Amino acid sequence: MGFPARRRDRPSESQASPRAMYYDRNPTVIFKWWASNDVAPHALTDRWSYTVPTGKKAFLESVLLQVLRTATATTPLRPRSGISYQPYGQAMEFMFLAYLRANTLYDRDKVVVGWAGVMAVGDLIIGRTWDDSTGGTNDYLNYAKIMQFDA
Repeated sequence: MGFPARRRDRPSESQASPRAMYYDRNPTVIFKWWASNDVAPHALTDRWSYTVPTGKKAFLESVLLQVLRTATATTPLRPRSGISYQPYGQAMEFMFLAYLRANTLYDRDKVVVGWAGVMAVGDLIIGRTWDDSTGGTNDYLNYAKIMQFDA
């Protein structure tokens, strides 16, 4: 029996450690939301917005959109609650949209999304509502949970 051979394949103490997961890179949780009851018909209205700042990325963790008819419309069209997404330097598009198809009292549409995706520097999301109907009212909910972290 002898002493074990000296290991020459031992890793160096100066090796770089692996990059931390996104949720360990100075995370900040951001809630963006807007809710209101008995809202009359209105043009496209921005309710909140979020732009990913320089040196950061963001993860859109969850979205909740809801429209509830609280009084029937004289001329019904589609009341909507949505979130628009604009990647930096590109065109804006609706990413999520809840809207009513009927003019029935307490008709409801809801969109619930989890783990929607990663946004890069300069990307923009906007919570929006609008209703082109004549008369009637609706309750709206427009919510997003965002985790911002070091890029």
